[in-house]
Amino acid sequence: GFSFSVGLLFCGISAFAAAVFLVGESTEKLDRLRFLRMAKWAQIALVLLGGLVFVCAWLDGLPLLRLYLQHPLALISVALATLAVPLLWWSLYQGRYWLARFTAAFQIGMILLGWVAVQYPVMVHLRGQQGLSLMEALASEQVQFYAVLALLAGSALIFPALYYLFRVFKLQDSPRPS
Repeated sequence: GFSFSVGLLFCGISAFAAAVFLVGESTEKLDRLRFLRMAKWAQIALVLLGGLVFVCAWLDGLPLLRLYLQHPLALISVALATLAVPLLWWSLYQGRYWLARFTAAFQIGMILLGWVAVQYPVMVHLRGQQGLSLMEALASEQVQFYAVLALLAGSALIFPALYYLFRVFKLQDSPRPS
């Protein structure tokens, strides 16, 4: 249950980010209102899914809530993500979409920072065994080297295509000279 709830939480984070980012991309008022409504419901769902993660952790015997309450950085990150909610909604309703995007990204970053702070240095907890820390999961230098090469090669293919897609779709939105 815990792993499934974490997966749902991260799906919710993706839906929330997409809705907030699409508010600023929409050109029609009805579309903008629809994305605003989606963003609002996605943020409500995130709160509920976050609660579900804590409940599932408790049911699985993981002291996640206690870990959050005992870790200052986790508490600060949750508090900052929560305090950013009014700024997000003010910026969305005022049409300040870049500020809204930054605020949503900040909220997501704070959620992730709190999660990592609670988990660090053990990132994978194994039932009945010692957990797997970052250093224990570290790949060899040779694997890291080839992974970097693969990322560079993939980026050389993907980034020009993404640039082309953004350019084509942004040109459709802007007035064209006749």
